[in-house]
Amino acid sequence: MKLLTSPNLAVRVTSLWLIGFTLLYVAWSLSYVGLPEGSARGTTIAAYVPLTTQEVNSTFIRIFTYNLLVAALSIFIANFIRVKGIPLGYLPLFYHWILYGVFLGTNSFMIPSAVKLLPSLSTLFYGSGIYEITSYTLIAAATYNVGISVESLNEIGGQGGVIEVFKNVNSRITRLEKATVVAAVMLLMVSNYLEAWQIFHG
Repeated sequence: MKLLTSPNLAVRVTSLWLIGFTLLYVAWSLSYVGLPEGSARGTTIAAYVPLTTQEVNSTFIRIFTYNLLVAALSIFIANFIRVKGIPLGYLPLFYHWILYGVFLGTNSFMIPSAVKLLPSLSTLFYGSGIYEITSYTLIAAATYNVGISVESLNEIGGQGGVIEVFKNVNSRITRLEKATVVAAVMLLMVSNYLEAWQIFHG
């Protein structure tokens, strides 16, 4: 627990990523063995949003916009609240790690593979998903310090509590953390372009 709330950004990033990777691999292995192929398809909002077009660039823009607003932004906003020192943004982050593992294990992608994907590192790092979720991990770790404890909110109460959450955000996050958020968004862009390219070129 201390590693997840470490004042050292590198420690937070590393611990979040390793926990997420473990959750992904367990979910991938269990779903590969225990769930039918395609069984997770249609279980996310993305299944009902037209993300693909007739060419790569516009598909990339749609995928990136969706992931930035729905996934990355939700983690950032949730990080404004801490419960017992843990930012709530860690919950959707780990959810995405587990969900991606289930999607890999059940081959439930928008453009599925010819066969179910046997758990392997080569398969994992070939796809764009691992880099996408790594960007979410960077955002979660880098925005750790924007949070305020739910106990403090209860003491402040009412509208003042809401204002306190968003007040002085800029002063609560370091230059390194800001740079990490920028790097995370850039990584998300690259991974989403790779995803769009793979949709059309395999």
